[in-house]
Amino acid sequence: MSTRSIHRAVPSSAAWEDELFHGLAVSAPAGLVVVDTDGTIRLRNDEAARILGDVDRLPDVLLAAFEPDANGGGEPVVVERGLRRLEVDCRLVSAPSLAPLRAAWLTDVTRSRVVQRRLAAIARASSTVAAVGNLAATVDAVAAEVVRADQIAAVQVITLDDTGTRVRLLGTAGFRDDSDFIARLQRCQQLGAELKMLSAFATGKVVTVPHRKPQVLADPRWAPLHEIMDQPDWDSYVGVPLIVDGRTVGVLNAFCTPQEQPPTAEDIAFLVAMAEQAALAVDRAELVSAAEIEARREERHRVAADLHDSVVQQVFSIKMRAEALRLGIERDGAVATLGKHADALATSARAALDDLRALIFELRPGGLAENGLIGSVAAWVESLGTRTGIAATFRSDLEFVALPSGMEDDVYRIVQEALHNVVKHAQATAVVVEIAVRGAGNGLLVVDIEDDGVGFHRPLQSAGSLGMLSMRERAQRWGGSVVLRSRSGKGGHVRVTIPLPERTRRE
Repeated sequence: MSTRSIHRAVPSSAAWEDELFHGLAVSAPAGLVVVDTDGTIRLRNDEAARILGDVDRLPDVLLAAFEPDANGGGEPVVVERGLRRLEVDCRLVSAPSLAPLRAAWLTDVTRSRVVQRRLAAIARASSTVAAVGNLAATVDAVAAEVVRADQIAAVQVITLDDTGTRVRLLGTAGFRDDSDFIARLQRCQQLGAELKMLSAFATGKVVTVPHRKPQVLADPRWAPLHEIMDQPDWDSYVGVPLIVDGRTVGVLNAFCTPQEQPPTAEDIAFLVAMAEQAALAVDRAELVSAAEIEARREERHRVAADLHDSVVQQVFSIKMRAEALRLGIERDGAVATLGKHADALATSARAALDDLRALIFELRPGGLAENGLIGSVAAWVESLGTRTGIAATFRSDLEFVALPSGMEDDVYRIVQEALHNVVKHAQATAVVVEIAVRGAGNGLLVVDIEDDGVGFHRPLQSAGSLGMLSMRERAQRWGGSVVLRSRSGKGGHVRVTIPLPERTRRE
């Protein structure tokens, strides 16, 4: 840096000042600015001139750093420069000989701060996706992280079918109200509007359109969406394909804030990283859905087998005893045997009715709405003991715990599946089910199912077992886990742990 890099507003009053200012300006790692008591700029080097622009007075947000109660360099402040929005670190220069003038170093930390926010956003989005919650809520969270990071006014995550015609809005952030966005978008498409996201979907490549907003608002074919698209303060558009296992399943639409230059390679790299998180969420949801469908199919087969093994045989027995009763009535002198046949017939009918009630209760746990999780599990355990002869015990110090309906249903189904495994595989004579709330804060819902059987078979312990896969997916949906412990011949123990939502009511 030469002496020309010093921009002096007033002539020097002493030779030492020239030498001092020259030395500071030449060796400055950042912008150097000197101001008088009212904030008028007296000197600035080239970097300070780049940061501040062509102004005669230091912006108030930077001037505040010179106040007596300022810390002389804390959090960066935002300096608005037209379309530019700089984050500037302002640190005072300790030079009493300059009084009454004051000096400060100005460092443009915009890019580093953006990078920090984006890395944090990617980490938070990855954590959200790993939690495997509700798909819409997960994708909404990813979209919110994109907007939160910087320089993105609004985001939409959209999935399409293979033809690109069936469109679904999975997640969104930054728009005031886009509840009918898809319907309006389809009307725009019917009017002949060009959907840039379809190019990203068809090619599997990022599509960038600078100054897209004025194009959209000036085009009558986009009229159905003018009201929605005019609300965020955006300018350029970036469409990033969502790719799962080599196939494109949707598009992340990013609407970038007005800037002096179009989205950079760094901007696009960040959006690609966030699109990968959204694609992972979609892929995870598809896997969970497929597993649930398979688990339901397996459960239907199991129920069909149970019906055949119990109720069908009971009904067949009733039929045979009814035939014997009819023949007894037709024979003379057979009245003495009628009571025996009638008792046997009533016993078979009661057994068939009990089996039917148990299976219906397993298929449709209607008591959840009325009795809650605690009462419903207690009733199911009692029913299991009556039906199978296993000594089934339920324990809980809770009479009631209020859970979201989806969580309540999932926990109930986990208990059902665990007890089904006990009946089918454990060769147990006794089983204990216990539900408790443990831990600090909101607490953890802990469910223990322990039997005295032969222990788990290897297929049951593997993640490939449909029953275990269904149990784990249900628990993971709420941030929980399923842990199995077993020793051969020593019985089995299943522990389900799920974090309770905030303000969960329990008695």
